[in-house]
Amino acid sequence: MAGLHHFYVGRILHGLFDLSLSIVGFLLIFYGARDDVTNSIIASGVLFLILDAVHTVYFMYKLIVGEYRDGSGRLVKYPGQK
Repeated sequence: MAGLHHFYVGRILHGLFDLSLSIVGFLLIFYGARDDVTNSIIASGVLFLILDAVHTVYFMYKLIVGEYRDGSGRLVKYPGQK
């Protein structure tokens, strides 16, 4: 869920976006865990992590069906995929 796979295939901006979703989500949760902060900050952090999970599942689906493209526009396929 950290978006490292985007960096691996050359999609740097996409990787930064995915990584920032994770970082912001965890920071909001840890910041919200303090005693003097409202629960809405924790809920916002959880929302960011849920968005990151949905984003990751969507791109894993694209990888499985062979529709994911690398930074050069070529399809990324696993061995044996047509």
